[in-house]
Amino acid sequence: MDWLVGIYLGIGVLKTLGRCTNANPAPCPDWVVGMTRPFSRLRSERLVAGVFLVALTIGTAAHAACFQVDGMQIPQLKSALSDAKAVLGNDPSQRISPLQSIYQRIAVAAGIRPALLVCNDPIYNAEALGRPDFGFIVFYTPLLELINNNVDELAFVMAHEFSHLGLDHPMQRATAHQNIANWARWIANDRYKRTGQPTEARKQAVDFWDAESTKFTRKQEREADDKGFSIAVTLAKFGSDGAKSFWKKMSKFPPSDRPAYLDDHPSTPERLERADLQAVNQGYINSAAALLERNDWPRLALLVDPWLRDVPESGAGWYYNGLVLIRQNKAQAEITQVFETSVSYYLGSESLGPRSQEDQDEVQNAWVYLCVALFDEGFKIESANCSRRILYAEWKDTFIAMTFRGVFLVGGDERVAKTEFWIAREKSGSKLITSDKSIAASRGPLHTFPPPWKAIRFPAIPGQ
Repeated sequence: MDWLVGIYLGIGVLKTLGRCTNANPAPCPDWVVGMTRPFSRLRSERLVAGVFLVALTIGTAAHAACFQVDGMQIPQLKSALSDAKAVLGNDPSQRISPLQSIYQRIAVAAGIRPALLVCNDPIYNAEALGRPDFGFIVFYTPLLELINNNVDELAFVMAHEFSHLGLDHPMQRATAHQNIANWARWIANDRYKRTGQPTEARKQAVDFWDAESTKFTRKQEREADDKGFSIAVTLAKFGSDGAKSFWKKMSKFPPSDRPAYLDDHPSTPERLERADLQAVNQGYINSAAALLERNDWPRLALLVDPWLRDVPESGAGWYYNGLVLIRQNKAQAEITQVFETSVSYYLGSESLGPRSQEDQDEVQNAWVYLCVALFDEGFKIESANCSRRILYAEWKDTFIAMTFRGVFLVGGDERVAKTEFWIAREKSGSKLITSDKSIAASRGPLHTFPPPWKAIRFPAIPGQ
């Protein structure tokens, strides 16, 4: 649990549970009020730094020490920080150098520069606190000793924490905990009114809190695992086995020594299985990209079948399958279906997670090929709408050259365009396809297209 949430939640629980154990049960229906009050103030930078400073002070009182390795400077923390020797011993350079090197690559890939600290608290953990533009990442020395300078493992763990900040998880978690606490309070009040039993009311509310907060935390941890893999491997170009190797180490902890914070995280076997599948998928991607660069189509065709057998929800796997089908002059409908499957798994893969795939070069390629395939199959409206998923100007130019062969824009609100499109043509030859007649009318002669607006002929995403 992040320090920011952990400190406030812990204080709130202790205070309110203390009231509920008093002889007078009257305060019990409001048992969670202490948990709900602090969260309204969580977005203050001063509070974020202040709470972290409190945490460091508490750690120092327990004979812990922290120092900053890299990243943004936080003036509020200076007085609480120690030097590297106090944390890592007399020769800290061997630990600091790889941390700094990995931090620089991950920071460039993630696009943020949080403060990176190392603390010598006796816990196998790393944590993220704050927001994308004002945050901290903390590594504890036992975790660094466990990783033992394995570059790929360290890169994955650091990218995981970067992902928490980049996705704004700490603040989302604070908001979620506030909402869950409000519901827990309502449950406690309702149960107490019905039964008059404070113990039963408290238990039901605590059970609700435990279940819902754990569900939310596990969802965030899976997302950070997936995005961390993408940042470390796809963007920063570290080895793809770092996550798998790290979770193998963590799986060797006996139950009695397992860090308590993992209780509300996904299970280590689950994380290991997912990391292994992501590494297998990345191996296939590397092989396919190399074969494509050499125009080795026969071997690429042979690669696709085992790839999709091993990783059936690989967006990249289905993309390369589509390229092979084009090369083999297969039916246009079959080609379109394969690229639809590719982008469907990029948008929603249960086994790999969309976050682990979203930074791959093949994502935009798949969208371009799908949009072109829809056009070639005669679905021009769907093709135009599909093109809104193409993010890069050079790919949009390629799409236009291969399809409409003229400059055009797609505009309007798809939610209100149920029955018709407006097509406007200018003297220059450019054209606009839109659901908003007023936009089209300002650009010259226009006519309507009757087919309904639909995003793309997606098959249903598995699991949804």
